[in-house]
Amino acid sequence: MSIRDEMKEKMRLKRMRMGQEAPELVDIPSMPGARVALVPLTEAESMQGMIRAANLDAPENIPGAQMRAREAMLSDIWNAMRDPSDLDKKVFDSIEDLKMTLEPSDVDTMIDELTILMDYASPTLDGLSNEELDNLKKAFVLIDWSELTGRRWSALRLCLSLLLPELLQARFSSTTSTSNSTTRSESDESI
Repeated sequence: MSIRDEMKEKMRLKRMRMGQEAPELVDIPSMPGARVALVPLTEAESMQGMIRAANLDAPENIPGAQMRAREAMLSDIWNAMRDPSDLDKKVFDSIEDLKMTLEPSDVDTMIDELTILMDYASPTLDGLSNEELDNLKKAFVLIDWSELTGRRWSALRLCLSLLLPELLQARFSSTTSTSNSTTRSESDESI
């Protein structure tokens, strides 16, 4: 077996461990009963989103940066959304087809689910220092949770369902399917 074949096999096994072979099944919020499979992206698929965003004709300002980021995310979810019965088949023929079919809230949900699946984020990747993290912790304590509504409450609920799945699982029907596979410890020290 050549080194290249060996690398391909290791990558195939890694993708299986990441969930490529056992996708995350996600409901489309605006379409009751519609469910898609999300699979982790390959490096090439991730690059497609960045290239698409880089080639977008958008102004060099904050709205332009937001447009480019959204375009990259649309490409990512287009690549990740698969037919649950055939993981090789994408749900939409094109990114434009996806844009015309899904509601913005559907796209936001898919982006959130893919971010969780791919484990894209971390304080280090976001460039946060320990001091900035401490300030965020202090600010988080000051939030009046009873005043949160809509997207802000949904984001907090999603956050809590991932961090404290056993606490919220009985209360919220929208916990992620990965919450059941989260390793738990019964010791008080793990809390």
